Amino acid sequence: MADRITISLPSGMLSILDGLTKELNTTRSGAIAELIRREQNNRIEQELAKGYIELAKFNKEEAELAFPSQAEVVINETR
Repeated sequence: MADRITISLPSGMLSILDGLTKELNTTRSGAIAELIRREQNNRIEQELAKGYIELAKFNKEEAELAFPSQAEVVINETR
């Protein structure tokens, strides 16, 4: 069940919203809900991207720490 709210928008924004409702073939409520969903998805994607970058940095640091040991093993095995 949907909750009912009342919002106020400047007339220029209302025109934009009405254009969006036509583009999305939905109601004003549907367009606003879609915009909120998109914003939430964008925020999640930004957080994931930030996490992936941090994880990549961590993995790189770990690899750089382990590389000398791995290189030593490879050298010793080829002798």
